[in-house]
Amino acid sequence: MLDSNTTQQFLQYDRQENIENGMVLAELADDTGGTIFRNNNDLFAGFNSLAAPPEYIYYLGFYPENLKPDGSYHGLKVTLPNRKDWC
Repeated sequence: MLDSNTTQQFLQYDRQENIENGMVLAELADDTGGTIFRNNNDLFAGFNSLAAPPEYIYYLGFYPENLKPDGSYHGLKVTLPNRKDWC
C-alpha cells in the first residue's frame, strides 16, 4: 500500500506525463498541417470541423519530357519551402 505522499507524487507525475504527451501530439498536428481536438466535449462541432472541406487544396501535375511508353516508373521529387517562408 502506498502512503499519501507517494500517491500524490505518482498522480503529479501522471498528470505531467499526460500534458507532455498532449504537447507532442499538438506539435505533430501543427507541423503536418493537422488539427488537434482536446479538452472539448462538443463532439458535434469537432465532427463538423473534420467533415468540412479543406481550406487549401493542391494539385500536382507531372508531364515528363521524352516519355517512353514502356510501362516503367519515373522518379519524382517534390520540394516545398519551409513553413516559416510561407508567411
